[in-house]
Amino acid sequence: MADSEQKQKLQGMVMRYRMMEREVTDPLAICLLRDIVAELEADLQQSDE
Repeated sequence: MADSEQKQKLQGMVMRYRMMEREVTDPLAICLLRDIVAELEADLQQSDE
């Protein structure tokens, strides 16, 4: 049960950061957001295993 809640939380965070990435115009901010999304997606993959 806790794993599914954690997975949903991570998925929500990924979606929020992707939305922010689309709205931001600063190149540095875009790079940072992409790094955050990549780390969250890696955590999601790890939770699936």
